[in-house]
Amino acid sequence: MDNEQSLSQHFMLREFLYEGKPDGITSLILNHLIQTAHALEEVRTLCGNRAITITSGFRTPRHNKDVGGIPHSLHCSGLAADIVVEGLNPKEVQKRLQNWNGGLGCYSEWTHVDLGKKRRWWGP
Repeated sequence: MDNEQSLSQHFMLREFLYEGKPDGITSLILNHLIQTAHALEEVRTLCGNRAITITSGFRTPRHNKDVGGIPHSLHCSGLAADIVVEGLNPKEVQKRLQNWNGGLGCYSEWTHVDLGKKRRWWGP
């Protein structure tokens, strides 16, 4: 698997991988990551075409447990990303994404975006 594979205009596979390792990536998860990358293109547009850094993308179940992720996290299926938007704090990102149809979590340092059902929450 090519870590340098482009998933969308602004996002590459390596950006979604922990330490750049494709461990646990199946064809289904790769398809989900492509969907997530395209969703992040929409986020980028809604945030004024600002650069987005993915701080946590795909997680293996073990890595998810190690970082204290919730069981059955959408990160484990490639349908979620924790992001930082250049020049915007998470509260500003949440405001710009108020009509987002998936999950949207606002934390002190990052924003969680996923392709699950519409829901909102605030973390530490």
